[in-house]
Amino acid sequence: MSDAVEPMVRRALLDTSDNFSTMKLLAHPEVLVAARQPEPMRPINLEINPINICNQSCTWCTYGYLHERKEVLDKERMLELLEDARSLGVQSVTWTGGGEPTVHKDLDEVVERAAELGFRQGINSNGVKLGPRLRRTLVQHFSYIRFSVDAGTPDVYARTHRVNKALHNVVLRNITTLAAERDAAGSGLVMGFSFLVDESNVHDLAEGARRAKAAGVDYFQVKPIVHYERSNEQFEQESSLWTVLEEQMAQVRQLRDEHFDIRYLDHKFDDVTRQEDYGRTYDVCRGNELLATVGADGSVDVCCAFKGESNWSFGNINERRFTEIWAGEQRRSVLAMIDVKRCPPLCKGHELNKIIHFVNNFDAHREFP
Repeated sequence: MSDAVEPMVRRALLDTSDNFSTMKLLAHPEVLVAARQPEPMRPINLEINPINICNQSCTWCTYGYLHERKEVLDKERMLELLEDARSLGVQSVTWTGGGEPTVHKDLDEVVERAAELGFRQGINSNGVKLGPRLRRTLVQHFSYIRFSVDAGTPDVYARTHRVNKALHNVVLRNITTLAAERDAAGSGLVMGFSFLVDESNVHDLAEGARRAKAAGVDYFQVKPIVHYERSNEQFEQESSLWTVLEEQMAQVRQLRDEHFDIRYLDHKFDDVTRQEDYGRTYDVCRGNELLATVGADGSVDVCCAFKGESNWSFGNINERRFTEIWAGEQRRSVLAMIDVKRCPPLCKGHELNKIIHFVNNFDAHREFP
């Protein structure tokens, strides 16, 4: 891997405007205090997968195995879950998959209730299905929406998402429409265009950024496709992918201005090259305690990397209340099974675990700040 990418895209470590900052946990000093104690911490974020049905079939989808199950989380269970999460002090809800969250027939009603309860909300979507009611709720009540597009041209989009290439323009129109409605309303909704990179689409990166900017999003996110079970050898330091990535990022950088930012997730690119340990500095996972995950089958899972795997389930909200599950013995038993050396790489709790490990173990003249 060349260093040529780094000066073009790296952000200041403590940039307070970076919504993907690896230092975000420092804004929760109460969590850092709690993490020094053995008792489990309360979750900050709740990830809900409302449905295991998707209207696309991306080649690299981590959760493709779930789509055959076609599970759907009942509306009443979701509403009950939101009430329980609020009582536990959860601050935010992320709607994601599993499948494509906007396919759920009751999503509009449920996210409106989440807004009434005072949750900050975000959603990850492929952008194909954005009706007027959902767009209105997004504009009025959501902190962010991030579109998974991963292509700049219809041909690459069709090949990687395994859909008709006409859908590429449908998605771009939907993004443009939402951006216009947001701007007209003076909303604080942050819109992102996500581009997962591998050898199959890296050459389309700059065109993707140009399309994203034209559609009116706030940022263009670039991160590596990380396989949980297959090899990640395409990101070895000697891989030819880096040369193409550098060339494409040189063009992407030129598009940045006060209204359009580039979110190149350098920490993920750094750690995916360290394939002996993927940058793990910790031997205990505490991050999962802050990130509750509920699947479309109702399972409360240890983390999003183990969706639908019964051995890693704390319990099911179709059988017991979320508050009971979170305080239950089954959860404690599952947590005791975690061996981070065998966990999938670059999981959602990875950066949280780094910070918690540092705070709990730093002892290099800590008395001399």
